[in-house]
Amino acid sequence: MKEIDEADRTAELAGILGLPASTFARTFGAEWHAAPGPAPHDFDSDPSGGLEADVTPWFLGGSPPQLMARVFDHGLFLATPEGSWVGGTHTLVYWPAEQRYLAADELGTPMVEQLVRDLLRRRRSTFRYCRYCRRPTPPELRLEDSCMECAVVWEGVVF
Repeated sequence: MKEIDEADRTAELAGILGLPASTFARTFGAEWHAAPGPAPHDFDSDPSGGLEADVTPWFLGGSPPQLMARVFDHGLFLATPEGSWVGGTHTLVYWPAEQRYLAADELGTPMVEQLVRDLLRRRRSTFRYCRYCRRPTPPELRLEDSCMECAVVWEGVVF
């Protein structure tokens, strides 16, 4: 049986919405963690307040990150994560792209399930398999056809 990572915030996010953790995980997936930050904020592309807004932080779901969520008691923002390196190769920050707001009373509907599938499909379509370890790798963790870890080990890249 798989053990739940102590840093996993799935149950906490479900509780904010008043959902059982299993329902939240079935709908949005599990293994949610706080998004790294702080980062500069662009209110035009992210009207929900940014990574470090006072209301609530953004969370990343999946490994590699496949969804972003900002959860409130009245609903949540869902987005696809777009990773970018700030300050060179030492700080990876994820930005919420393609944000959609879902009211709490919409949860559990076929529309929400379809939205989650669509966001996941778009994000996963950017993944490529590393030529060495064969793991799916998002663009922000990839150098041409290898993941960054394998680039260090097999290609001698230094970050």
